[in-house]
Amino acid sequence: MTLIKIKSKVLLVFLSIVVLFICFLIVKNYLTDKQIVEKATVIGEKYFIDNYGVEVEFVDSQVMASYITTRVVLYGYIVGKEEDKIKISLDYRDFEVTGTGIPLDLKKIGE
Repeated sequence: MTLIKIKSKVLLVFLSIVVLFICFLIVKNYLTDKQIVEKATVIGEKYFIDNYGVEVEFVDSQVMASYITTRVVLYGYIVGKEEDKIKISLDYRDFEVTGTGIPLDLKKIGE
């Protein structure tokens, strides 16, 4: 074998390892994001029942990169009133609610 063929094979093996590593990181981050969204969903549903007396359905989510902010935002609607959009933001380090977006006519229980 010539030196060029050996270098080509070594480069190919190296690039294959890099691609596999990147794929592993993507899958790992997806699973982590999925776990964050699952936990936040349970907390978000309970938050809306406890504070507003409504059931909600979350249909979308956004997990922010931790180097930007440690927030997860869930987007959805009030069950039975699909036109009433809601959202909730939580810090995924401790899953404390950091904000909500609700329809103007929705009031907290006791207000």
